[in-house]
Amino acid sequence: MNINIDEVIEFPTLYTFKIIGINTEIFKNKVILLFQNKKNKNLKFNLSKSNKYLSVTVEVEVINKDELFEIYKKIKNIQGVTYFL
Repeated sequence: MNINIDEVIEFPTLYTFKIIGINTEIFKNKVILLFQNKKNKNLKFNLSKSNKYLSVTVEVEVINKDELFEIYKKIKNIQGVTYFL
């Protein structure tokens, strides 16, 4: 099944990213840095019970699918990322 993202999401849109990684300052700072220049951003941080992992929920305006894919590409390259949606 091949879905065109433009048929599912109307841009610009408020988009939610969920990023989970090893709880380090490097991981946290890289996520903050990635979204620092975005308008209308909302970041929420949550530690795991063991404090080993940090989850970050980011709600931010995304202008088009190219920007969406570029953000995902950058998230994938952040040191310490274990999972992202």
